Formats: sequence, C-alpha cells, structure tokens
Amino acid sequence: FTQRKADELNALGGLAGRQIVVKFYDHFLDPKILQAQITEILANPDLVAIIGISSSSRGATVIKQIGESKVPLVSGMSRGDIFAPYPNTFSLSPAVNDEIAAVRTFMVESKFQRPMFVGFAGDIYAEKYARELVGGDFDRSTFWLQRDLHGELDQPGAMRVLEAIEAQDPDIVFLGIHSGPGRQLLQLMTARGLKRPIFVALGRVGRMLNSPTRITYDSDMYQLGREQVPHVYNERLQQRIWKSPEDRWIFEDKRAEGAPAKCAKQKEPAKITDVRNRANRRAIGRGVQYSDVLSLIAHAAGTSRDGDIAQLRHRISDGIKRLEPAKRTYRGLWQDWSFTRDRSVAEDI
Repeated sequence: FTQRKADELNALGGLAGRQIVVKFYDHFLDPKILQAQITEILANPDLVAIIGISSSSRGATVIKQIGESKVPLVSGMSRGDIFAPYPNTFSLSPAVNDEIAAVRTFMVESKFQRPMFVGFAGDIYAEKYARELVGGDFDRSTFWLQRDLHGELDQPGAMRVLEAIEAQDPDIVFLGIHSGPGRQLLQLMTARGLKRPIFVALGRVGRMLNSPTRITYDSDMYQLGREQVPHVYNERLQQRIWKSPEDRWIFEDKRAEGAPAKCAKQKEPAKITDVRNRANRRAIGRGVQYSDVLSLIAHAAGTSRDGDIAQLRHRISDGIKRLEPAKRTYRGLWQDWSFTRDRSVAEDI
C-alpha cells in the first residue's frame, strides 16, 4: 500500500517537487536492532520523514535521537509523555492518558475499588496503566509476566497471579498481556473456579473468547470501544475492496525475510484464502494506515519547492500539527485524520 501510494504521488510530481523513495525496515521486536536502524536512517541527508514504531517501550529507546534530529516521525506509540518534548513527533494511537481517564470514569461509575493489574515485564504502556489505576497498592496488586514471542503464557507467573487473586480478592482484574496469553489465563482462572470481572487493556475480548475456538468465561469482560459509529473508515475501505478483485487484497501469512527463528509462530505459513481472515485484515489495516500517513505527509509538505530538506521537514511537522479536531482534518482511506494538542491521534474512546 505504501509503495503504491508513493508511485501515485510521484506520478503527480512527488513531495514538494521531490521524488519519493520509500525504504522498509523491520526490527523484529528487538530494540537493539531498532536503535541501529534509526542511526542508519538518520544519517541519510535526504531523509524527509519516518513512519512506524508501534511500541512505546521500543520507541522510548530511540525517541530522543529522532526528536533532536527534527525529522518528522508518525509512530504508533501511545505513551504521549515519551514524545511530548519533541514537536516533530506524532502518533496514530490515542494517548494512554486519554484511555486512562475513560477507564477511571468507568471504575467510578461501576464502583470498582480493588483493581489488580497483570502486564508484561518491561512494557511501559502497561506500567503507566497500572500506576495510574492501581495507585497505592502498585507493588502488592501488580504482576509482571515474561513475554513469549510465540504468544505462550508465562506459566510460573500465571500461577502467582492465580494465588494472588485468591488471596487478595480483587473486584476487577486488568489484563495487559495481549489476546493469546490473556485467553490462556482466562482458561486457568476458569479451571480454578476464579470468577472476576476482566478489563482487557491490551488485546481484544473477541479474540480471547473466539480464537482459535470458542471458550466461555463466566464473568463480565470489558474493553475500550475505539471505533466510531457507523465505522466510517471501515465502510470506506470495504467499498474499495468490493470494487477490485479480491485476490489483490490477500496477503500471505509468512515470516519476513531475515527474521530470526524465534519470531516464527509456525513452521509453514498459513494459507489465506479469505480477505476477511483476521491476519489478513490486520495486514490491510496497517498497510492502509501507513499509506494514509504518506499522503498526509505529502499534503502537509505543500506544493512549494523552495527551501532545503531541513525547511521541508519543518513544513511537514507544522502542517500535521495544523490538523486539529473540529477545525481541520485529512481525509484518508482508513479514517479522517486529526491530532490532539499532545500530537496523538484524535479518536473517540
């Protein structure tokens, strides 16, 4: 999607008169690889902008370097406080502080007073959630599990969580361990007869209960609703899919070239034949988002061909900042884009 958009923009004159060259990098969830890549990327004197970096934890290791370079960055980081000092940085994700404010309101209205939080060790997004919601009981009521790249649950850590639920009797348990491990923890809780309301902070309730097969959990489950009604961007994208042959929208579920063996979830890639396949929809969604961002960057750059690369970078950052809710938006295929004052995406929660 991104390369196709670059080709379309180049056919129309490029970005402020310059031809767009897109380079793709994959750090395979390894912050050390990311740091080396960012050093290489920033050394390019013709660099105009960076799109990507979805994790706040990994992004925190390079944000100072990118921020001080003044190269525009549109990332997926939700820890707005990490990139707030750098006016050239933006995010496609809502700020975690906005999420937490909504969750606090939910807790007050639902009269939950004894929360427990389960997250992955080293995840600064989850840590922010836990510190704000658990508060004074942070050390006692927060549990950190080890992350497994294959999506398996940390069993010793899970046993500690189960024992703590029995001992502390929380009235709600927040899960920040993604859908796969979260599903496994729900199964262990059910087998142990533990019924507590669950709030999914990282992951989706539907995936936990239905993927790959349906399971039941005999208590309430909650998550933040992120999509606007009536799913305007999804309808826009679906219309584009319907108008083109379906096989153009199928993306193979295979390991990226150069990925370490530890990243492989299966020996053979799954054969995808349905455009509605979850992994395929995720690939389409992320691809369309990045394509939108490239268009947005070109729009922000304007048509003037005056000035050097540093001035062009400044124009792009300034143009994106002008996209404010209820004032000015950029109409993309994924959604209509605008950004809050802290430069996170403006999105209803």
